[in-house]
Amino acid sequence: MRYSSDGVNFRFVAATSQPFYRTDTGLLANYTQYQADLTELAPNTDYVYSVSVNGQDIGAAGETRFRTAGPGAFKFIVLGDSGWGDPRSDAQGLIAQRIAAEKPALLIHTGDLVYPMGSFEYYQRNYFNYYAATMGSVPFFPAPGNHDYDIPNAIPYLAIHSPRTLLLVRLGGRAFRVHRCASVVGAGSERRCTNASLAG
Repeated sequence: MRYSSDGVNFRFVAATSQPFYRTDTGLLANYTQYQADLTELAPNTDYVYSVSVNGQDIGAAGETRFRTAGPGAFKFIVLGDSGWGDPRSDAQGLIAQRIAAEKPALLIHTGDLVYPMGSFEYYQRNYFNYYAATMGSVPFFPAPGNHDYDIPNAIPYLAIHSPRTLLLVRLGGRAFRVHRCASVVGAGSERRCTNASLAG
């Protein structure tokens, strides 16, 4: 991955990779997830970036630019229980369009990213198909809900997202904590996360 604040002088960073095989995911094809950590970003600055695999540029789902936080006021969005992706309704698409139009500094998802359960198939269909374009320029910080844990040990959720149990996001002098579920109690629709919370 390469990134730059002026579009001329680029910094390069190698990504780590994690392969996912269709025999494990139930999807039609294998895929690889990449993660690149960008460091020493200047505050209140626009950046452009591009991603390549084995020297071949790959197109991003959306805008390949982002802005770092600076001092002062900023917008953020808190969203939860968004995971239906019902083909008979465009509600999920309208929510995704509204988020993109708001241009928030960050998005915190409080859980139930997908319904009816957190399988790889539903993450692709009900989450990435709607939000991938915005994820290219807006940091997403999700916490799993009970539907994300409907697959044993939340394996798809944890494979797709960092397995850390706590995210601490600092933006504009403010701190946000997103706790991920440590365990799920109850049965059926009564399941709930024992420690999912958001505090600022």
